[in-house]
Amino acid sequence: ENKEKISEIFSSVMIIKFALLILSFVIMTVIVFSFEKFKKDWLVYYLTFGIVVGQMLFPVWLFQGMEKMKYITFLNILAKLIFTVAIFVFVRKVSDYLYVPLINSLGFVMIGIFALWITFREFKIYLKLPSIAEIKDIFRKSWYIFLSNLSGNIYGQGTTFILGLVSSNFIVGYYSAAEKLVKAIASLSQPVAQSLYPYIIKLQMGDLFLNFRKVIVLSSVFAMFVTFLVFEKANSIICLLFGVGMKKSVIDLKILSIAMFFTMLNVVKQPYIYAIKRDKENFLMYLLIGLSFVPLCFFLSLYFKDIGTSISLIYVEVSVFIFGMLILKDLWRIRNG
Repeated sequence: ENKEKISEIFSSVMIIKFALLILSFVIMTVIVFSFEKFKKDWLVYYLTFGIVVGQMLFPVWLFQGMEKMKYITFLNILAKLIFTVAIFVFVRKVSDYLYVPLINSLGFVMIGIFALWITFREFKIYLKLPSIAEIKDIFRKSWYIFLSNLSGNIYGQGTTFILGLVSSNFIVGYYSAAEKLVKAIASLSQPVAQSLYPYIIKLQMGDLFLNFRKVIVLSSVFAMFVTFLVFEKANSIICLLFGVGMKKSVIDLKILSIAMFFTMLNVVKQPYIYAIKRDKENFLMYLLIGLSFVPLCFFLSLYFKDIGTSISLIYVEVSVFIFGMLILKDLWRIRNG
């Protein structure tokens, strides 16, 4: 209920996110113009960067903390609906491919601006100039979670990048089609995780264990059903969504469907790690797995192309699941104790 404190936190976080946005833009520019393969398509990367701007503007964390999850659901659906309809309207031929990143970026930016409007109107939050000490305090408190997300991006976004360095754009295209589909399906777990966190941080450890056991069992059943369905119908799904010419993506989709099972469990497991304050252990897990993933993915992608890249993702998701469950051992100890 303290609007002054919430406004202070909101302003500090937005300043930090804006600084990281500028840093990200500089890093992307260096990477794009350091590799000829990326340099020739530089406009695509810059048009796509609008997605990052939109993500910076969209205060998902605030809606989550205020337990107003309906706004996240509504705005995400609206963004994807606008993007999908616009693609059908404006993309008519191959030469229109630049409209895809442009429309996607505009959709994210528009939704980000709309989300800020809701923030100021609904929560009566206002921007203020926080002190350097306040900004440092916010950054310090979220440091390990920030590093965990950053480390997770090593493999979350690194697969296509690494495959692109050692193979052709056609192979990257086959893999990307399957990966995007799997990520879209796995994202079904995200709303569950986002809605769980504000609730479970209020629970005592005993109740937290009971809640975790119930959620992980139900999630496992759902994930197993979805995985089996995708694996069995991979050929039909690829042909229906991407056309017969993309049949080489079928094997990638089947392999990635196995990784998807663990991805869905990892997503719903994550809030419990934060709830028991194991941020540092979580960061070390993602860092070590991310660093071990890079050479493995390079090796497998170099010799086995997209199939090798898909296999490396299974290694990551299984590792995150196993080590994540070990981090959560305190829940089991308290229950058994």
